[in-house]
Order: sequence, then structure tokens, then C-alpha cells
Amino acid sequence: MNGNTLKDLLPEKLRKDLTPAEAKLLESTQEGAEADFRSGDQEKDNPENSEKWGPERTLRPELLYWLCTDPEAGRQVHAKGIWIWGAKIVGPLDFTSATLLHPLAICKSALEDIELAYAETRNLNFSGSSMHSIRADGLSVNGQLFLIEVTVKGGVRLLGAIIGGQLACNKAIFENPRGYAFNADGISVNGGIIFNKVTAKGEVRFLGAHIRGPLDCIGATFENHMVVAFNADGLSIEGSLFLSGVTANGEVRLLGAEISSQLDCTGATFENPEGNAFNADGLFVKVGMFLSEVKAKGEVRLLSADIGGVLTCEKATFENPKGYAFNADRLSVKGSMFLREFTAKGEVRLPGADIGGQLNCNRATFEKNPEGYAFNADGLSVKGDMFLREVTAKGEVRLPGADIGGQLECNGAIFENPWGQAFNAENLKVTQVLFFTMKKTTGSLNLLHANVGVLVDQEECWPGKGDLILDGFEYGALAGANTPQTAKKRLEWLRLQPKEFFSLQPYEQLAKVFRNSGRESDARAVLIAKQDDLRRFGKLSRPTWAWNWFLGFTIGHGYQSERAILFILLFFLIGSGIFYQAGKQGVIQPSKESIYLDPDFIASQKAPSGYPSFCPIIYSIDVFIPFVNLHQEDFWLPDASRPYGWWFQLYFWIHIIAGWGLSTLAALSLTGLIRKD
Repeated sequence: MNGNTLKDLLPEKLRKDLTPAEAKLLESTQEGAEADFRSGDQEKDNPENSEKWGPERTLRPELLYWLCTDPEAGRQVHAKGIWIWGAKIVGPLDFTSATLLHPLAICKSALEDIELAYAETRNLNFSGSSMHSIRADGLSVNGQLFLIEVTVKGGVRLLGAIIGGQLACNKAIFENPRGYAFNADGISVNGGIIFNKVTAKGEVRFLGAHIRGPLDCIGATFENHMVVAFNADGLSIEGSLFLSGVTANGEVRLLGAEISSQLDCTGATFENPEGNAFNADGLFVKVGMFLSEVKAKGEVRLLSADIGGVLTCEKATFENPKGYAFNADRLSVKGSMFLREFTAKGEVRLPGADIGGQLNCNRATFEKNPEGYAFNADGLSVKGDMFLREVTAKGEVRLPGADIGGQLECNGAIFENPWGQAFNAENLKVTQVLFFTMKKTTGSLNLLHANVGVLVDQEECWPGKGDLILDGFEYGALAGANTPQTAKKRLEWLRLQPKEFFSLQPYEQLAKVFRNSGRESDARAVLIAKQDDLRRFGKLSRPTWAWNWFLGFTIGHGYQSERAILFILLFFLIGSGIFYQAGKQGVIQPSKESIYLDPDFIASQKAPSGYPSFCPIIYSIDVFIPFVNLHQEDFWLPDASRPYGWWFQLYFWIHIIAGWGLSTLAALSLTGLIRKD
């Protein structure tokens, strides 16, 4: 100190109208004390009632400007800086491009407009004060900026500001219904931002901001109906962003934001029914993202977002009945994603999403919008398991082209879409087990060209007739205590396919599974049913239909050779009886011409003793089997000139033809050449 007082250094124009309050301020500041003008009555000291404050609490902005910026005055100000409590500043406080030489605190006070554009200072503290607006574009604060419990009715601007320490706005109220309530585009904060329990009426913006530390908005309320309430496009945080318990009436935007730790929105409420409630397309979160117990009215968007850890939406409720409730196309989650006990009214979209762990949707509820699907995950990739246990879906559940590295479990699920596909899994791949054990399915199940390791299902979960699409469906085995595994039951399952799109592949696949498990008889039963059902449901020409029927009747389409043998035995017996009668009636006569010149034959009409005798059984076998020669047919033939001889000769030809046909079929069946696996 050089012996001068701040009052002595005061310029003449300021000294002229010096008030008692200003004199007290000059004296306290020089001594390092706080200039406290409060009465002690909480109601009277409320800045909202400042119109009743008199000259004893009134300060001129010009005097404050001189005190904060004048070099000579600055040498007299105590190192603690300037502390003011309960004062009224009449007129705008303009520090545009100024350098404030000491920390400044104006707390629990009433101010009008504060101009701090491109100003430089150490610490600024306006905690508990009420003001019309703060404009601080390009502000540089080497220390802290405190706006704790402030009330700003005309908006706050901090575009491109640089805060060396922390920006604290706990319990602040920012109002500007027609514009920006809090605009901090491009702000740089080294110590984090505290936005706890803030109330903002008007848009809050952090576009392109860079924050080294957390951005904590726990319990905040953002209101900007029909437009953006919280805008942080391009935000960069070297810490966490906390939006826990936030209430936002208007869109919350985090497009392209980068958060080096976690994003926690637990218990938040986002409302923008006619647009986006929460928009974080292109978001990057290094550790994890928490949307548990969030209530959103309007679309929640995470298109192409990249979450380094887990993404959890447990017990959250997303409502957008006319559009997308949750839109996360091409989402990348390095850890697991949890939608347990999640409720969506509107389409949930995960096309092209990549989940590094598991996708757990247990006990979730999905309700489609009028034009869309309940759950849309075309091309989804899940490295671990996917759980749809006890899910309720009203509308189509889509997994075409999805790739599940573990198992897909649908135990106790309810899939309802009466006028279309309830579950669409075209080209789905499940490396391990598909648990198709739903509680109820209304609508069709589409497994076209799907591929799973093991299929576990139960008869109760099968859809109605015509509602099961299985063409190209491949599975390695059937398993499960309640899984039907007999050929009879599995054929009932196959016959649930639409008859107009009849396919043979599902039969062949089932037979392959039976064969691989050593159940050859079941496999044969399925392959026989395949040909029978082809005749019933396939579009065959009449000749092809007849041939199919004949093969099925005679040799079970090549899988029941014993049928041909039975028919052969039957023909042997019938032929033996007929040929016996023919011999008895003299229709069967010697075939060698020389016998008719023999005197003994001429006399007795009986073959001589040296001629082979006729044996009906051996004759039946000899005539029937083409590649066997028992020398009966060589010596005996039916004589058509005898009574009824023509009929016996006709049967003789039938016997030969049947022998050729049945013997050939039996041979082909035994060698497997006629089978159509």
C-alpha cells in the first residue's frame, strides 16, 4: 500500500455521487473484507424483491468497472478480490474486452445485463444473484466461473469461452423462451461443468464444446417445447456427462458428441412428442451409456453411435406411437446391451447394429407403430447371446440376416401379429442354440434359409397351419426335454408350412438330423412322407403323380424294399394257385413240339416219364423272376385253345410283367438307386 485509499483514487465523476453503499464497498475491498449489504431477513434479501432496496444497497456499474480494471485501484484491492453480497447494480455491467485484475464475486444480488465478451479474469462468482442476461462470448477465466442458484431471464451466452477451472451452475434458472437460455457453443472448460438441478426455459447449447472433466446435469430441467431444449452437437468431454434425473421438454441433442468416460441419463425424462426426444446420432462414449428408467416421449436416436462399454436401457419407457420409439441403426456397442423390462410404444430399430457382448431384452414390451414393426434388427450382429425371454411383441419381430454368436432364447415370449409375420428370421444365423419355446405365437414364423446349431422347441409354441415358413432352414440337431423328436410329431410340424409354397428341403433337413443321431427308421419315415406330401401338395402332372403313387405303394419310394418282397411273395402264392388250376384243367401243356409225336403222349395225353413234370409253385417262381431259370417255363406253357385257356394265358403275361417290374423295383430299392434324398 502506498498510503492512498481507494476513495482517494476515485475519479471525480464517480466521487461526486458516491453512495454509502459504494463507500462501504471501497473500504471493505481494500481491507480484504466482504461488502455485505444484506439485512438478515430472507424475504427482504431475495434479489427478486430488489425493487424495494434503497441507496444503502445500490451500486453504480461504472464504479464497479473502475474498481475491477483500473491499474492504480487494482494495487489497492486486497488479494482476496472483490466480494459483494446483497447489492443492487443499476444499469448494465459492461466488461467487454476488459481485463479484470482481481477475482470478482457478486452474490445474492440484483443485476441487469452483464457483458463479458472477450473479457479476461481469474474467478467470477454470481451465485444466488438475479440478472436479465449474461453475454460472455470469448470470455477467458483462468479459475472458476460460478453461476450457482442464479436466475437469468434473458439467456446466457458463453460462445467460445475458456474456463480454466470449473463452471458451476447448480440449481440455476435460465429463461429465454424465445431464444437460447444457455448458449455455450465452442466453450472450453478445464475443470468440468456442474449443471445439477438447473432449470432452463429455452434452448441450452454446447455445440462443439470441449470439457476436460465431467458435465454434470443431474436433476436438471430443460424446457423448450417443440424445438431443441439441450443442444450439444459436437461436444467433447474428457470425463463423464451426467443427465441423471433430467427433465427436458424439447429435444436433447448430442450429435457427434465425444465423451471419454460415461454418459449417465438414469431416471431422466425427455419429452418432444412431435419430434426427437433424444438425438445422439454419431455419439461416441468410451466407457458406457446408461438410459435406465428413462421416460421418453418422442424418438430416441442413436444412429451410428459408438458405445465403448455397455448400453443399458433397463426399465426405460420410450413412446413414439406414430413413428420410431428407439432408432439405433448401425449402433456399435463394445460390451453388452440391456433392454430388460423395457417398454417401447413405436418401432424399435437395430438394423446393422453390432453388439460385442449379449443383447438382453428379457421381459421387454414392444408395440409397433401403424406402418412399421415392433422390433426391427435386420443384419444385427451379437457376439454373445440374445435373450428375448418373456418378451411381449405386438407387431413383427424382425431378425433377417442377423448373426448371433451364442444362443437365441425366446422362452415364454409372446409374438403377436395376426395379419402378418410374427417372427421373421430369414437368413438368421445362430451359432449355438435357438430356444423357440414361446408362450404364444399369433401370426407366421419365418425361418427361410435360417441356420442354427441346435433347435429346441415345443409343440405348444408352434404356429397355426400355413404359418410356418421353413424352406432352407438348417439345424444341426434337435434337443430339449419337451422338444418333439418323433418322426410323427416332426412331420406334423413340417405340415404347418403354407401349402402354396410347398418345399422338399425341410423334409430332407429333418431326415438328415435323424440320420446324424442314428435314427434311421425316423429318417426313412420322413423321406417317405416327403414324397407322399409332394403328391398331396406339390404341383405334379398326372403321369408324374401316378408314378409317384405307384412307387409309394410298391416300395415306399425306395425306402421300404420289404414292400416289393411282400408283393413278390404274394404274386408267388397267387400265381401258384392259378397255375395249379390251369394245370388241373389241362390248360398248361408241354411246350416242346417233339412230345406231341410221342406214342405214349398221343395215347394218354400225359407227358412221358422222361419229360420234366409240372410244378405250380416252381412254375410261378420261374415265370415271375426274369433272371432265374428253373426250366419250368421252357417245358410248359398255357394253351389258349383250351377252355378258359385265354384267361390263363392273360394272367401268364401279367405274371411275367409284374415279375419284371417288381423285381427291378426291389433291386433298385435295395441298392438305393431309386431313392430321392
